[in-house]
Amino acid sequence: MITAVLLISFLSFVGLGLPDGLLGVAWPSIRAEFGRPMGAIVWLFASVSLGYFVSSVSSGPVVRRVDLGWALVGGALAMAAGLMLVALVPWWWMLVPGFVLIGVGTGLIDAGFNAYAAHCFSATTMNWMHACFGIGATVGPPMVTLSILQLGSWRYAYVGASVVLWLVTLMLLRTRDRFSHRAVAQASAGAAHRRAAPATADRPDTEVSPVVQRLLIWGGVLLFFFYTGAEISAAQLTYTLLTEGRGMQPVSASFWVGAFWFSLTGGRILLGPLSQIIGSRAVLRGAFAAACIAALVLSLGLSPTADGLALAALGASMAPVFPLLILESPGRVGASRANDVIGYQMGAAILSSVLLAGGGGMLAQRVGMAVVAPYILLLLLLGAGLFAVLTVLQRSVVQ
Repeated sequence: MITAVLLISFLSFVGLGLPDGLLGVAWPSIRAEFGRPMGAIVWLFASVSLGYFVSSVSSGPVVRRVDLGWALVGGALAMAAGLMLVALVPWWWMLVPGFVLIGVGTGLIDAGFNAYAAHCFSATTMNWMHACFGIGATVGPPMVTLSILQLGSWRYAYVGASVVLWLVTLMLLRTRDRFSHRAVAQASAGAAHRRAAPATADRPDTEVSPVVQRLLIWGGVLLFFFYTGAEISAAQLTYTLLTEGRGMQPVSASFWVGAFWFSLTGGRILLGPLSQIIGSRAVLRGAFAAACIAALVLSLGLSPTADGLALAALGASMAPVFPLLILESPGRVGASRANDVIGYQMGAAILSSVLLAGGGGMLAQRVGMAVVAPYILLLLLLGAGLFAVLTVLQRSVVQ
C-alpha cells in the first residue's frame, strides 16, 4: 500500500536525482559559456561535495535535535534555492555557492531518508525509493538537451529542476509530522516485527572486538567511497567520453547517458523483489561482477553501438548496489550506530565526487578521454574486493 510516507520519499528521491542527471550533459555548454577547461568540473564537484559532506556527516545530530521532518524540509529548501541560483548566475564564481547549497540539501535528504529506510523499509521498498532517484536522473539529460535545442540555453533545465524541488519542499512541510521522533520510532518498531533483525545488530558490543567493529564501520565507509566514485564517474564523464573522446553525436550520446539512468532505475525496480528472494548479498555479488564486465566492454571501444549498450548494461548492473549496501548497514555496524554511520557513508560517497569523479575528469584532461572507462573499471574492482573482505569479516563475527 502506498502511504503518504512512501509517496513523499519517492517524490523526494525523484527531485534528488535531477541535479545528477543535469550536470553531465550540461557541462560542455556550461564550460563553453564561461570559457573553462574540461577539468574545471572538479570545482563544481568540490562545491557539491563540501555542502553534502558537512550536512550528511552531521545529519545524525541534526535529526536528533530538530527531528527528521524539519531536517528534510531544510534540505529540500536548500536544493531548490541552489538550483535556482545556478540557473541565474552571470559569472562562473557564482556557481560555487549554488552548488554548495545543492550539496547541503542533497546531503540532508539523502542521509535522512536512507537512515529512515534502513530501519523501516523492506529491500524492495528501499530499491524502489532509489529507483525514483534514477527516474529524476533519467529525466535530467533530455531536459538539458531540450533546453539547449528548443530554448537556446542549459539554464532553463535548472529552472525546471528548481520548480520541482520547491514543490517537494511544500509537500515535506505539509507532512513533516509523519517524520517526528515518535512517528519514526513507531514505524521502526513496526518494521522490526515484519522482518528479522540483522545478526550483527543482535550481538552486544562486548562480544565484538573493538578492532573488528572499527573495520566493519570504516571498511563500509571506504566501500561507499570506491563504489560511488565509479557510479558518479560513469554518470558525469561518459557523455564527454562518447562525444569528445569517440566522436559520437551529442543527441546520440545524450540518449545513451539517459539509457544509463533508465537502466539504473529499471534495475532497481526489478531487482528489489529478487533481493528478498535470494538475499541482498547474492544480488550484490552478481551486480559487482556484471558491472565490472560492462565497464571492461566500454573500455574496449568496439563501436558506438557497443559503447552505448555497455553503458546501459553498466547502469543496470549498478542498480541494486547503493540501496542494498545501505540496507545492510544496520546488520554490519549495529542498529544503535546505524544512523550516524549511514551519515558517514553518505559523506564518503559525496567526497568521492571530488576526489574520484572530479579527479577522473582532471586525469582525462591530462592523458585523454580514453582513460575514463578503465578508470571506472578500476574503482569497481576495488569496491568489489572490499565488499568481499567485509562479507567474510561479518560472517566471522556472527559465527
